[in-house]
Amino acid sequence: MAGIVLLLAAGGVGVLTATVLRPRVPRPIAMSLLAVVGACLGAGALFVQDEPVNAVNWAATLVLGAAFLPAHVWVAFGPPRAGARS
Repeated sequence: MAGIVLLLAAGGVGVLTATVLRPRVPRPIAMSLLAVVGACLGAGALFVQDEPVNAVNWAATLVLGAAFLPAHVWVAFGPPRAGARS
């Protein structure tokens, strides 16, 4: 249950950050928030696993989620507009 709640909450914050906050806040803040959201999505996915999860799974998932979500948003939505502070 905790994994599902974490996935839903992180997904909501991620969508809000990618669509509303990212163009309005400084770039380092938006990318840092997206990195935290990526790690939370990975943690939520590990919580709902039926099979046992070891430390390597946790480390890889959290690090890669934190790295790939900001990159994914950058590619999908493009760089922040010129009016955004950097």
